Amino acid sequence: MIEINALNDSDVGRWVEYCPRVGDREKGRIKSWNDKFVFVVYNCDDNWGDYQNYTAAATYPNALSFQKKGNQKMNDTEAKIIELLRSTGRDCIESLIDYLKADGFFESPASTRFYGCYAGGLAKHSLGVYELLAEFAGKLNLGEVVNSGQKPLPIEPATIIIAPLLHDVCKVGAYVRTKTGDGWTSKKGKDKGHATLSIERIKKHIELTALEEMMIKFHMGVYGTTEWEAYSAEYPLRGDHSKDEGMTKEESQKARYGQSLRNAWYHNPIVMVMYFCDELQMLGEKAEQ
Repeated sequence: MIEINALNDSDVGRWVEYCPRVGDREKGRIKSWNDKFVFVVYNCDDNWGDYQNYTAAATYPNALSFQKKGNQKMNDTEAKIIELLRSTGRDCIESLIDYLKADGFFESPASTRFYGCYAGGLAKHSLGVYELLAEFAGKLNLGEVVNSGQKPLPIEPATIIIAPLLHDVCKVGAYVRTKTGDGWTSKKGKDKGHATLSIERIKKHIELTALEEMMIKFHMGVYGTTEWEAYSAEYPLRGDHSKDEGMTKEESQKARYGQSLRNAWYHNPIVMVMYFCDELQMLGEKAEQ
């Protein structure tokens, strides 16, 4: 939301985004204002310098937010995330980056009220989870076999980047501005799912390793289990032995590998560590609010 009383001459020409209750968002430039409305010239090209020669639309300030100009340098969080994703060398990574830019990943909030509930909150949260995971992965040998029967998957350097940065892609487009323009609310008719939706969206652009998919799938920890919340659950806490009849022990273990939270955490401790990194980052953001 823009405060009219805080506007000054230097704000003339600044880029803003109009967030209506329904319909698409629009970007434009401030031409002038009075004590009630901000007058905005919409549908401006990024290089359009003569916007003041065109008619401006009176817009309520609580429906507007400042935006960076299209040809300005991206913010530090966005630049770092893009740099990290490109460093993975994953096939079609540019397609994924284009999707993140076009669909608003870098402008989305992380939630409506719990943490990161501001434009850009999702990107900041995702980068924070990555930084925590990278730190722990550098200090702990998370791929080491320490228990009998443990079969950890190989941890690639790209995995430490891709899984935490993209685990919440499901939230892109999930929230819209409130009627007053000073907060966020869930978008009606938004796509269903959480971690599974993130995986689905990511795989439209790049391939995921089995471990990356597991890390994203189980990043909600116990909160994503059927035992905790059957309505929105995406996986069980324990494996299903009901189909073991006729299987050898090895066949049963293979069929249940990575299918439950307990199994994923046991064989691949990095899956558990990523969950805790997500929680720690969220708690840190809550403390800042």
